[in-house]
Amino acid sequence: MIRPLLLFLSLVIAVPARAVAPPLTVKDLALMVRGGYAETEIIAEVEKRKLAVPIDNAVEKSLRESGAPATLIARLKDRSFLPTPEHAAMLADQKAAALAHEQTESELINHRRAQATALANASAARDKVMRLLDGKLVSLSGSELRPFSTSNLRDVRVFAFYFGSNWNPACREATPAIVEWYRATKVAYPEFELIFVSGDRSALTMAEDVRKHRMPFPVVRFDAINDEGIQQFGGNPTPWLGAVSRAGAPVTKNIGERRFIEPGEIMHGIDFLLDEMKKPGARLNGE
Repeated sequence: MIRPLLLFLSLVIAVPARAVAPPLTVKDLALMVRGGYAETEIIAEVEKRKLAVPIDNAVEKSLRESGAPATLIARLKDRSFLPTPEHAAMLADQKAAALAHEQTESELINHRRAQATALANASAARDKVMRLLDGKLVSLSGSELRPFSTSNLRDVRVFAFYFGSNWNPACREATPAIVEWYRATKVAYPEFELIFVSGDRSALTMAEDVRKHRMPFPVVRFDAINDEGIQQFGGNPTPWLGAVSRAGAPVTKNIGERRFIEPGEIMHGIDFLLDEMKKPGARLNGE
């Protein structure tokens, strides 16, 4: 006859080659009876796998309720069907090996998770400047300041920050030279970017300064110029020009030492750094 539970049972009781099959439980026996297994087939399986528990009154009642014939129950009471000490020892060894395997798998999974977390943290650290600037930039488009996406900065390795203002005479003198320097430097070194941080007293005067000098680089929005994460790269007095790596590590002395250095000297230093970065294997802090 066709037994609808045959495949199910084969999946339940199948074990790898050379492994010791676990003893049959009362539930296993009940499933075999209900699945239409013949008494001889059930006894053959019991001889191979043994019984997990002796057939006491409670087990006998359960088997009868599942439809087991009295002849089968009587044969199952044979004490030889209970696991021998050797069989029990083999099962214990097998269980211990399985637990050890599970522990090893668990340790491997945890190790891989830790690696993934470390990589994610390292990636986040490398992109510190981009995260600080995300959603805070605009750029000149025609005569208007429009949002600038940090996705445009994904290949940048060196970020220069220029802190200046339109009201400061020294900044008004420095800005044209910095704009000119930027245009030439950006063409030669695409992995470089400059960010302007205004010190003006209003968004209107900041926009006028940007338009006046046709600033070709991204500008921090006026409502974000006092952001602590951005201000950490600035200093006094202005005009202040300094550079950091993608991870925010100082690459010019004025940021690292918190002391003023003339913008012209900083521009020469950045040019030298960018030349050095073209050499094979050259890396910045945090890369």
